Amino acid sequence: MADNSFKIKLDKFYAGLSPTWWKNAKSSFGNSGHANAMRAVDVLDPTYITQGPGITALTGGTALTNAMTFIQSKYLVTGEIYAMGATKLYKLLPSSVTTDANWPHAITPATGTATFGSSVAVMGNYLYYFYNTNAVAGGDIGRHEIGTTTFDDDWGSTVPATGAARIAQVDSHPVAVKESTMLFGNGQYVGMYDAETDTLTPQKLDFGAYSEVKDIVFHNNYWYISVSRTNYRSVVGSQIYIYSAAAVSSLLSDEAATDLCDIGAMKSINGTLFVCYRNTKGNFVGYLSGKSVVEIGNIGDYLPTYNKVSERNGVMLLASGVDIYAVGAISSKLPFAVSKLSFGTGDTVDAIGGWSGGQIAQTNGAVFSVGRLTGFSDYGTWESLIFDMSNGNHLACIDKIIVMTKSLGTGATCALTVKTNQEKATSDAMTITTAAKTRHVFKNAINDTEDFKIALSWSGSSATNDCAIRSIEVIGHWKESI
Repeated sequence: MADNSFKIKLDKFYAGLSPTWWKNAKSSFGNSGHANAMRAVDVLDPTYITQGPGITALTGGTALTNAMTFIQSKYLVTGEIYAMGATKLYKLLPSSVTTDANWPHAITPATGTATFGSSVAVMGNYLYYFYNTNAVAGGDIGRHEIGTTTFDDDWGSTVPATGAARIAQVDSHPVAVKESTMLFGNGQYVGMYDAETDTLTPQKLDFGAYSEVKDIVFHNNYWYISVSRTNYRSVVGSQIYIYSAAAVSSLLSDEAATDLCDIGAMKSINGTLFVCYRNTKGNFVGYLSGKSVVEIGNIGDYLPTYNKVSERNGVMLLASGVDIYAVGAISSKLPFAVSKLSFGTGDTVDAIGGWSGGQIAQTNGAVFSVGRLTGFSDYGTWESLIFDMSNGNHLACIDKIIVMTKSLGTGATCALTVKTNQEKATSDAMTITTAAKTRHVFKNAINDTEDFKIALSWSGSSATNDCAIRSIEVIGHWKESI
């Protein structure tokens, strides 16, 4: 007699989002660990799926007077990083915003009418900060001697021995440093500052009218420069240019990724250059291989800019809308994947940074804040692929679901529901909980199943004890249905 039973096991959640999650929420394309949808979920550890980190405000992080639009990615050896708002320069510690007689520093020429285009960079003993003033005056570069109370807000337009000048007021002032050389985006130009000769060259490289430098990264002993072009109203094409490390010539070394509609940001992590880009299908993240960008996955409706990418434990973080995505893998033995690690609690995520803690700046109405990734979020949700179960004249009956977890702590909980027949029906919630428990058996019969998906929600779960799931087994049988 033929065996009419079935068992489907969901695991290997590190696969992240399905390759087509953005196209069809009822997709069956992928493997059993792929997600059709997720929010604030951590799948980076291949052992289990669990809640992503929450966002906890830094001490002093809710007293900002305007949006914080840029945060450094790497801490200094002294333990701080720097950030920019429309009119202020901030010093951040891992869990606090420095507030004293010198910090935050009010940037005198900044009018506050331009809340974009800011960035900071450290070179030697100095912090350089880029900002806009107004459409008439343009932008400027300030300089702060680290460890002192000295700030020179109009340094770029007044101090360099050669080439002192204002910079353009534009949306993007990305900046990168290599030893004593600093390159920065300046509208259609790449500007350069050579600290050894004290020479500022605001228009070192010219990419032509209706072009804008979107990001600059020093990677594998070359400068990589992403440039987008417009036709007066919208972006019509982008590419990545490669420039010699010496930054002496006005000629470029090479170019790559010439068929992209737009490039938002780049990030070099452990020898890999990640690229956020838009093509005719949507917004994606990939990595540069030779002269082409290899797609990793879709990143939603918003293309991240240079101020919305960072790194956490060897994985790229990026902000798209209010979602914080994780891109890559924690081990070279794992495939690159895209997942939604955390979820902003405001209207917008304005900037992300921080070497390991994940500093997140947000706007919620007229309230501006900065926090860090910590603990466990209770916003977490996850939905599997659709599993097609019809078999000729037979439909599936789900008899039992077994969930394996780590040993749960007090307050750890997750609700599991089963959505069937193209999500027309949803089962009662099955609550995964109970301290010290690791095996959770639910004998809830679900009949006449053409297809199903598993949905998880960590709403109301503990912020300190997560509900980490190792695997989910769906066990049942087929019965004739004519």
